[in-house]
Amino acid sequence: MYTLHPRPRLISMAFLLSSLLCLGLTRPGDESDGEGHTSSPHCSALETFLKLPTREMDTARGVLLAEQAFFKEVDVENGLARVDALVSRLRIEAAKETDFHVRLSAVMKHLFGKAGYRSVKSLENVSSQQDLTFSRLLETKCGICFSLCTLTQAVCMRLSIPVSLVQVGDHSLILLEDGGHRQFYDTINLGRVRKAPAGPFRVLDARQCIAVGLSNLSDILLETGREKAALVAAEKAVAIDCDQALAWLNRGRALSRLDRERKALSCFDVALGLQPDLAAAWTEKGRLCRKLRRHDSEIRSHRMALELRPTSASAWFNLGAAYLGQNQKKAAVFCFDRAAILNPGLVPAWVNKGAALVLLGRFKQAIVCLDRAMSLNPRHPRAWTTRGLALDGLGKPEEALGAYEKALAIDPDFAKAWMYCCFTHHSRGEYRKALQCGQRAKALGLPLSTALENKLRNRVLAPEK
Repeated sequence: MYTLHPRPRLISMAFLLSSLLCLGLTRPGDESDGEGHTSSPHCSALETFLKLPTREMDTARGVLLAEQAFFKEVDVENGLARVDALVSRLRIEAAKETDFHVRLSAVMKHLFGKAGYRSVKSLENVSSQQDLTFSRLLETKCGICFSLCTLTQAVCMRLSIPVSLVQVGDHSLILLEDGGHRQFYDTINLGRVRKAPAGPFRVLDARQCIAVGLSNLSDILLETGREKAALVAAEKAVAIDCDQALAWLNRGRALSRLDRERKALSCFDVALGLQPDLAAAWTEKGRLCRKLRRHDSEIRSHRMALELRPTSASAWFNLGAAYLGQNQKKAAVFCFDRAAILNPGLVPAWVNKGAALVLLGRFKQAIVCLDRAMSLNPRHPRAWTTRGLALDGLGKPEEALGAYEKALAIDPDFAKAWMYCCFTHHSRGEYRKALQCGQRAKALGLPLSTALENKLRNRVLAPEK
């Protein structure tokens, strides 16, 4: 069965202090206490910066220092020099305009083009077209919106344009306040957002911007499989801004991958307490509840995620997987069907729908689903194995064995395929083959019934009459 992945306010002072003092990523040559904490010079530079009063913080420098703490190759001074060079080119043009809105629009068009960031074909082109390498976050899809806003804010602050960075859920906007009037700007779809955001939003100060940057870095580190470093980044983020829901979410994701499930669950609960409409947190909580065998909470969490994202194929799929795990087969079929309609190329939805139909005894319909899955991915061992079960149910054991053999040709270590081969050979009276398949499955970690194993062994060893 598959689950798609595409993530406490009450913090003690001890935790805040320990997070702000010497948390970092262990590297060769750094002195470490063995727990991933380090006295890396990059981390020390970040910690020194974080001790500054908020009014003295340069957001661009803070975000770059945060990136440098995790990615050595980030050159903070070079990044800021490029920002200053861009400011120098814009200063004369901006000085001609007294209207802050016109000046801000000129900055954004220079940075991102007339159509906005989406007009750029690839992330790398941002730096090549504008001759500006500002942020490691620009090289990845994680945190791209925040990075563009931070870059815009860095340039505007040097041009004395009164802008702030605003967070709306997991989206970032630029806020221009001029003469008591508020105007929102979007760096992704270039231009003004005519109306204020419908939901609650936060105007971030420099320290909170750095917390968002650290949270996005945590997301990047999780995507690249660096869970311990991701945990450090997320813990730094919540230490700076304990109201940052995404930071709590990423902290929980990192803890979950490090098999610290109960702490992870508390982080997801905090994230949802801060932002109840954070669908990713409901999804992660549902996945973790499955791992903890809290099945009612698993289903409830995936239902909440689905309410927030009713057109998401992955949300329907995850709910279907939760139902199937609880043997609610008809509900599972309905959910997988919805997932497949929304995303016809979602192979696991077709496979799991086929599995649920097999459990319902609807073998012909199951084969149709599994054939669709294999038309999308002919090298899917679970699809072939489930098709074998459907054929066995239709009384076609030879064809079933052929399907199992194809699954094993793709993945020789697929224990369930060996076990189903064992059962089919047993039903055909082929006890020696059944015993060999069963023992192979057992060696791969799938327990074989002692009674069945003894029965097969006795049949094999029985003297010929």
